[in-house]
Amino acid sequence: MTARKVNHTSIEKSAGPANDRRVVTGSTTQDHTERQASTELQWEAEKHAFRQLELMERMARLVQTEITTVKTAIRNTPTTKLTKREKVIRAAIRQGLHGIEYAEYLDHRRLFTHEKWQLDDCPTRYSRAYEIPHWRHQIQREKSRVARRMKA
Repeated sequence: MTARKVNHTSIEKSAGPANDRRVVTGSTTQDHTERQASTELQWEAEKHAFRQLELMERMARLVQTEITTVKTAIRNTPTTKLTKREKVIRAAIRQGLHGIEYAEYLDHRRLFTHEKWQLDDCPTRYSRAYEIPHWRHQIQREKSRVARRMKA
């Protein structure tokens, strides 16, 4: 075993560097390697914390971007303009009209049955079409569809 003095510290060597034992012999001197190891550990801990903080900030920016995108999408949702047909049907629904009164109201407002219906031999006037059971059902389906869209 050899002993040498380094800054008031004696080092006793045995089988290898892993077995070094440091003994402080000075009153105010601290082992330089211990200070260096402690500083390196603190530095690594601070680097790790800084990386974690950077990741959290990046995630927060991504979330904020997504929220902004969703808000913009909601705000910029295109609203479909109502056709004359839908406006008239909505007005009739709001007035609570049913049956033949509903059909006559549409006639009075100069609203005609759908052209597709007319190709299938449907009368052009709602009041005439309402007298035929098949077309009465189609008129009620149209009214129900518009009423559902009003609630949405």
